[in-house]
Amino acid sequence: SDLAQMEVNKAEAQSGSLFVGGWRPSIGWVCSIALFYQFVFSPIAVWIGFLVGHPIPKPPTLDEHLWELMFGMLGIGALRSFEKLKGVAK
Repeated sequence: SDLAQMEVNKAEAQSGSLFVGGWRPSIGWVCSIALFYQFVFSPIAVWIGFLVGHPIPKPPTLDEHLWELMFGMLGIGALRSFEKLKGVAK
């Protein structure tokens, strides 16, 4: 049931163990690192390689999947905030 799942989620979030409560933040960190690589590090590395005379082939992109992951995560966060504002969730 939904109530039982909410209790499990609450227990996981309150756990001090990284392996129990850390999987949700890890998804956020992986998304953040991938976005940094895709839109900051990779373009700058390609540009610096060009400037120093050693062109680096443009690495494969992750655009399609990164946006899907990011918007999914942001949507879930926004839904949770909306529930809190309406008083449905604590």
